[in-house]
Amino acid sequence: MYKNERNWFDTDATVKVVDKLSINVPEYSQQDLKQTSLYLLPPNTVSKIQTNRKTKLNLGYSTEAVYDPATRKYRYQESSSPIISLMNDDSIRTYDKFGKVTVIVAESQTFSD
Repeated sequence: MYKNERNWFDTDATVKVVDKLSINVPEYSQQDLKQTSLYLLPPNTVSKIQTNRKTKLNLGYSTEAVYDPATRKYRYQESSSPIISLMNDDSIRTYDKFGKVTVIVAESQTFSD
């Protein structure tokens, strides 16, 4: 019988991650290899992203570093042309610009449960 009331339920689930997604950091990273998510890549290079799983790369937000002669400092602005491009779901190609780019590395496996 329908009473025009909301039916709510709650449940608990325990998720245990057995094998985390990990990324092998290139040799030119300037940070601690196990604790960072910020990587420095040289301009005009192709860098392969090596992981322990099958992954897919997605491009997030990009900001370009632009020198402001009035303040003698760099400021970040949204980039009008690419700073990097993604190649074959496993590599990053950098161009001759400087800036910050968010690259999302996602596992491409689907789970049944």
